[in-house]
Amino acid sequence: MLKFQEVAPEARIQYLDLLLVGDEDPAMLRRYLSTGTLFAALDDHVPIGVAMVVRVDEQTVELKNLAVTPTRRRQGIASGLLQHVSLVYATQQYQEILVGTGDADFDNLRFYMRRGFRLDSIRKHFFDQYSQPVYADGLKLQDMLVLRRKLLLTREDETKE
Repeated sequence: MLKFQEVAPEARIQYLDLLLVGDEDPAMLRRYLSTGTLFAALDDHVPIGVAMVVRVDEQTVELKNLAVTPTRRRQGIASGLLQHVSLVYATQQYQEILVGTGDADFDNLRFYMRRGFRLDSIRKHFFDQYSQPVYADGLKLQDMLVLRRKLLLTREDETKE
């Protein structure tokens, strides 16, 4: 049975492999690993997904990492994690959630846009700081597209992947 739960800071290292699915540069991951809140999707106590959320200000949080075990993708797990995170922060009076993705990562863009996110800004040359080039569908990522969505106390994230 699928369950979502917050991960204690001292247990985050156990989720490193999953976090590296969402952000493949360990140096970039280290920048936010000890901040924010990590949520895990567990299936019979086995981790199959993660979501890392960092507070931006009093009204906004940013989804820094959302990843699902490759063999479990397209089963609604990422949508469930996003919905869980959205409800947790909406009940804490946060108003908006941001997420960044690569300029050529069309699958991620489609995923987030189907869940109500809209383009907010562009972080030019963002992927230049990665130790190795990052590719999506054979295209080198260069800029980060930042998307934004209101946080509402509804079940708006249930669109299937």
